[in-house]
Amino acid sequence: MAVRVAESLAAALRFAVHVVVAAILFGLISGAAVALNQLTLWFEARNLAPNFVLMGMLGLEYVTWAADIACFGWFVIAESIKLCILVFRALRD
Repeated sequence: MAVRVAESLAAALRFAVHVVVAAILFGLISGAAVALNQLTLWFEARNLAPNFVLMGMLGLEYVTWAADIACFGWFVIAESIKLCILVFRALRD
């Protein structure tokens, strides 16, 4: 069963679905960074790893979180541009 909607509305719905899915993925990856942070703190509190390993884990946490933010931001900007292009094309026609 197909539902027919205006092209600009379809573009807006597609944008909304993409952003929601991206936000869920952002949350999952951020959750992994938080879990790595908690693991690092646990290792540090119990002296289970040498200092260079702890610093490496902390660096990995920061890189994971920063890459997650950058990719999410880039994706939302790219999807916004696509949405604007589709809406302006629909308005022009």
